[in-house]
Amino acid sequence: TSEAEIKSYLNPMDKWIIAKFNKVNRIVDEAFADYNYARAINTIEKFVWHDFCDEYIEAVKYRLYTDVSDESRKAAKYTLRTVVETSLKLLAPIAPFFTEEVYQYFSDESIHTTSWPEVNDELISEEFETKGDTTVDLIDEVRRFKSASKIPLNAELAEVNVYTSDDALVEIFNQFEDDIKGTLKIKDLAISQGKPEV
Repeated sequence: TSEAEIKSYLNPMDKWIIAKFNKVNRIVDEAFADYNYARAINTIEKFVWHDFCDEYIEAVKYRLYTDVSDESRKAAKYTLRTVVETSLKLLAPIAPFFTEEVYQYFSDESIHTTSWPEVNDELISEEFETKGDTTVDLIDEVRRFKSASKIPLNAELAEVNVYTSDDALVEIFNQFEDDIKGTLKIKDLAISQGKPEV
């Protein structure tokens, strides 16, 4: 499968993390050009720990370990590899020995002889960032509910109903429905407008 073909399989959550990461790449480029190493380090660290590890990796585990389409699995693996490899390249000037050691799992080539990652402005999308951030907020809210209700985070939920009066949220959650259901192990997800009858 070619890289272009895999890119065509990217789902909304993949596009979200790639949009955020290209923005990080641009910020780090500017920070290095200004000799602002603290900004470069802080930007990479915040992205890797929060957006990538806490949110994206958790959101795509189901695509790696459950019965999903081969295309979806390949897109998740492509996105994971792209973000990890490029993050290592951005960190290489700051942590040369660590990044070299980890990069050897991906390639026999030294990370210090690879080309610097270029920013792809076409992949930066405020729209996908906002949509993804909103979806992540919903996922986190359901996780908090599970935790507060003493339900194991990996427990399957038979049904989850989300109510909102915001048409835009309905559209976003419908677009990210597969990732919401897969991440939270929801069998039946209903996104409804208005308020529930209690």
